[in-house]
Amino acid sequence: MLSIEPGQGRTGQEQALYQLAALFTTIGIAVVGGAVTGVVLRIPFFGKVPNEFLFDDSNLWEVPENEEKDQTNVDGSTHRNGTGGNTATAGIEMSQGKRD
Repeated sequence: MLSIEPGQGRTGQEQALYQLAALFTTIGIAVVGGAVTGVVLRIPFFGKVPNEFLFDDSNLWEVPENEEKDQTNVDGSTHRNGTGGNTATAGIEMSQGKRD
């Protein structure tokens, strides 16, 4: 059985350099892998998605219908789905006591 001693006889500075080298190796592999993926996806065989379908998941996934029903939040307040409001700011307004 292999016995590994703590530190492998390295100083703290040497260990830091090994870890830095491992970090740059990992980042390099990720960059090369991303570049290869980008080149492969540009091959005309895969085709291009038309602009009107770029952000529409309903073509490939089952998505819930935009239902307009009340939902109760954890704090007891309610809001309606599908009202067209900004959900990010609606959550902030609700937490400050403002309700739709």
